[in-house]
Amino acid sequence: MEEDLVQVVGVGVAHLLLWVLLASLLGLTDMTVDPFTFLVSIPLLIALHEGFHAIPLLIWGVKPRFGIKRVKYAMYVYTGVRGHTPLPLRKFVIAVMAPMILQALLVPLYQLLPEYRQLFLSLILLNALGMGGDIYLFALTLGCGYCDTYVVDKGVSLIVKNCKANLKERRNAFYAACYGLCWGFVVSIISSLALLFLAPLTGSIPYLVRVEKTNGFSASVNVTLLLAVLTPLFAFVGYVKKRKNRVKGL
Repeated sequence: MEEDLVQVVGVGVAHLLLWVLLASLLGLTDMTVDPFTFLVSIPLLIALHEGFHAIPLLIWGVKPRFGIKRVKYAMYVYTGVRGHTPLPLRKFVIAVMAPMILQALLVPLYQLLPEYRQLFLSLILLNALGMGGDIYLFALTLGCGYCDTYVVDKGVSLIVKNCKANLKERRNAFYAACYGLCWGFVVSIISSLALLFLAPLTGSIPYLVRVEKTNGFSASVNVTLLLAVLTPLFAFVGYVKKRKNRVKGL
């Protein structure tokens, strides 16, 4: 996980965008996120997310271990197994994907409790993004063999024993696409904020920035277009970067 931060963030962004797409398909296009509620929801989501990882471990009599570690330029909150007890892959996958149950609970709560919709919407979006590492690990270990494979979960790193798949090749295959999603998303958000700030000076930009002055001043940015342009561009950059590393033997 320490060496796969780009893949983790990229998968998280893809999962988040899938939930946004699902919301738009269901006609939930009037959703707005309150920045203050979103920020306040982060520690609550971390506690819930990691708690759902721990529940199956506790049911099996395995003691979980919680921790925080700096990984490159990010802080990573994790749930591991105390004593580094090897887990059968089947149990590891259940524990890793347990926060998906949290997601399934938050969606109906969002509909049933309209007075708390901002809170539940923030939790849904944060959990979707936070499951990037979980989904990545699930995809990485697919085909390893549930009967023979064991995983030693150290929280921010794993030891996978008796896996039939080539995990190194899979990690490399994920890299380019996830590099595009990761940096495409980050640069799209930064570019959107910059365009909104400059909108009073630039006015409307076809297909990208829309400015309305009928009732005061309002501006909006087509983030979808930015993502559509920047994601493949950064994916190509990631492919070239990984190719150069292979040549150097890294």
